[in-house]
Amino acid sequence: MSMYKKSASVFKIVFKSFSTFVYKLPQFLKYIAYPVFGQLLGLWIVFSPFLMASNPKNVYLPMVAVALIAGLIIFCHSFWKFLLVSGGLVLISKQIVENEPLREFRYYTEIFQKRTKDYIVYLLLLCLITLAIVAGILFVAVVYAIANNVSVPGLTVPIVGCTVLLILIMPLFSTITLQTFVLNQNLTPYQSIVKAAGLTLRYYFQSWGVLVLIYSINILWSLMIDYFVKTFVFTQAVYEQHADISNMVEFLQAYTAGTFVSLFAPFVTLALTWWYLRIAKERGIKQQQRVVE
Repeated sequence: MSMYKKSASVFKIVFKSFSTFVYKLPQFLKYIAYPVFGQLLGLWIVFSPFLMASNPKNVYLPMVAVALIAGLIIFCHSFWKFLLVSGGLVLISKQIVENEPLREFRYYTEIFQKRTKDYIVYLLLLCLITLAIVAGILFVAVVYAIANNVSVPGLTVPIVGCTVLLILIMPLFSTITLQTFVLNQNLTPYQSIVKAAGLTLRYYFQSWGVLVLIYSINILWSLMIDYFVKTFVFTQAVYEQHADISNMVEFLQAYTAGTFVSLFAPFVTLALTWWYLRIAKERGIKQQQRVVE
């Protein structure tokens, strides 16, 4: 029997996903190590001439050029690998949820990579939809401000309102959209996005429950990582040594912490895939019942 048939509650889905992630942690870490840490390595290489120079203003320009090119190549390659691995993780998660035997994890990346063209279209559509939503909300805020002669301090209310609206809308496109695309090869990228939004809307509050539980765990991990990074890596001494490039150091600190938070990607994907399989199955059963009636 499939795992998702045994776990009806949101709580069970999230926490059994987490325990499964911990149990298979060595496999997951091996699978995502380069896609995650390669990005960080690329950025460190880009900034290395400034970090190693005694005076960043007198840094050797040819070295900057070489570091920039080499670092960006590694960063872009690993970032693309991370995008492919994200799709592979959905396929892996489906196998785990449905208690099917797993192959070598690289196999799932190779399978998903065959859909590269559709995946690029999917990513572009998702970016365009997100930008359109943000632009639309900002447009409403600006129109409201102009119509009501709102001063700059008075913009706080419409900005807060628009932010809340954005937060309420985004789960429609960020919860199970990737799962819908990866697991429905018969759908076009646009159709998969529409289907995901429709499913999330039907299970809107339960989807919020999934997201809250997932990101509560992620926030706790983030706080631990942030404390570790500030205490042992980016110490006050580091900032004093690189006072001239403090903004660069702050960026590296944030990205370093974010990289370690990204290690939880398999857990998040497993939980969201599990959730998708459950609600898609429930929706399918309801549609069959309507046909029978």
